[in-house]
Amino acid sequence: CREGLASAMLCRWSGFGSTGTAVVSVAIAISLTGWFGIQSAIAGSGLVSLLGGPPSWVWTLIAGAFVTLVSVSGFRWMVNIAWVTAPAFLAAIVWAVARSLTMHSLAELAAMQPKGEPLTLFDGIGLIVGGFAVGATVCADMFRFSRSSTGVAAAVLLGRMPALVLYNSAGVLIALAYESSDLIALMRSSVGWGAIIIVVAGELVINATNVYFTGLAVVAFCDTALGFQISRRSVTLICGILGSTLGAAGLLSHFVDFLCVLSVTFPPIAGILLCEYCCVRQFRKDLDSTRKSGVLPSEAATWVPTTLVVWLAASLLGWFIKVGIPCLYSFFGAAILYAFAAWCGALRSCGITHTERMVKAGKPCGIAQ
Repeated sequence: CREGLASAMLCRWSGFGSTGTAVVSVAIAISLTGWFGIQSAIAGSGLVSLLGGPPSWVWTLIAGAFVTLVSVSGFRWMVNIAWVTAPAFLAAIVWAVARSLTMHSLAELAAMQPKGEPLTLFDGIGLIVGGFAVGATVCADMFRFSRSSTGVAAAVLLGRMPALVLYNSAGVLIALAYESSDLIALMRSSVGWGAIIIVVAGELVINATNVYFTGLAVVAFCDTALGFQISRRSVTLICGILGSTLGAAGLLSHFVDFLCVLSVTFPPIAGILLCEYCCVRQFRKDLDSTRKSGVLPSEAATWVPTTLVVWLAASLLGWFIKVGIPCLYSFFGAAILYAFAAWCGALRSCGITHTERMVKAGKPCGIAQ
């Protein structure tokens, strides 16, 4: 919120440079498009199971098209719809938990063993981190509209964290009560037609942000790598169509593999950004010098080769070391390697890219809302 910049734009002055940011933008766009397709496929499978009618791939395309239209309309539409869908989602979850507790006491549920293939603690942590790694890396896309750091902290501590604990705990209780790990079967058994609320509300709340952030990443790529600006709405529409098509084609079957890749490739980006912005500050000083005037710095490094080497090395570290928690290896590995490179004087930029000195104010570099 301090800089008012989208994540892909912030990378320019956080160690990656202008062209390096284009590489990050492509990675963000690919991952979030995949997420969009997976979430659309989940919604499609749920709707065909609950309502019947056309095959799941048709429902996937319908769900994806609806969410895309909401995201194309802009951030305010997403927020306004969330005010309706989020309470509906919460009510349906509370209903499902209440029905589960009529079948078994809380003590009985706590003593039950889950069904399905067991996961080790570290495997479970890896899957959870994979699910949130991309969102954590691009969180600046949402919080750039916040008026203060206090507002960001309140949104995370009072909103995001309690919701995660509540919904994940509810999912565990419902799965134990109905002795199944099949999401659609659980929804249908626990809340019946209320499952439609869960499917639709969950699709809107989660997937709208996926395709919205994808649009921002592609806009940043076009600006930094190709040198022209493109409408966020047009990009969002194209990315929504592509993601829906991937979901309809069966991307959901590779869900776990997808999460494993994300869990080791995106934490290094966050590690580098945090290390540069909070500790090293070699490139951040350009942002500091123009913050009071409310404009972007006039220039940025084109390439910082060492940063890309650190990103690759930390990702490989998390991928090949299977003992413990690989995502933490990649995150802290990237931060430590970046700090070491700075100490050695290896963070040297290759070339300078001139940027437009546009007013930031939550609308950086011509990104339309």
